[in-house]
Amino acid sequence: MEASEAKRKDLPGHAYFKKIWDFYNVHYNTGELFMEYLKIHCINKDGKLCDFCQAHDWVGPSQEGIPQPVPNPTKPGHYMKPFETPTSRRFPDDWQPRANT
Repeated sequence: MEASEAKRKDLPGHAYFKKIWDFYNVHYNTGELFMEYLKIHCINKDGKLCDFCQAHDWVGPSQEGIPQPVPNPTKPGHYMKPFETPTSRRFPDDWQPRANT
């Protein structure tokens, strides 16, 4: 991963690691203490599903994502209930002081 773009193509296993890294970048939303797998999120990038999402159907009800925890302003040290938490997408570490320094 530390090699330059030109050198990466000459390294053994380049295609394999590139495929894994591209999948990770498209299907995961990560932060310091937060990681969410976003199945079928690849359709937002290309307008079509990737090979993995086409081959593996979603099991269970489809969701837009799980709300990220938000501190409760009325109860210091506690978080809001999941159904009261806003569902809008945010920067994953917006409430993590160490990640924002």
